[in-house]
Amino acid sequence: MQLFGGKFNFPTMHPYTHFDTFPVALITVFQILTGEDWNEVMYLAIEAQGGIYGGGMVYCIYFIVLVLFGNYTLLNVFLAIAVDNLANAQELTAAEEADEKANEMDDSEEEEP
Repeated sequence: MQLFGGKFNFPTMHPYTHFDTFPVALITVFQILTGEDWNEVMYLAIEAQGGIYGGGMVYCIYFIVLVLFGNYTLLNVFLAIAVDNLANAQELTAAEEADEKANEMDDSEEEEP
């Protein structure tokens, strides 16, 4: 919000992804992290900061770093959740098998006398 707040006001349009208010800026950053049309937001930011020849190209570094590290972090969170769920499923399966074996042993001991 500090870099781009109030800068996405173009004479021909006002894009729905901007950094003017906190909730919309949060949604815009989430859009960038998910990879959905993040390059369009980057192009608008470059134009808002003076264009290609006016020094706006420096701000593309922010978007590239945000996409790379954001996607990496988001992917790792989802993978950690998936691996944890798989580990829990294996533990539950092992516990159920142990219970079944214990029940079979109890049943076989009752039948012997």
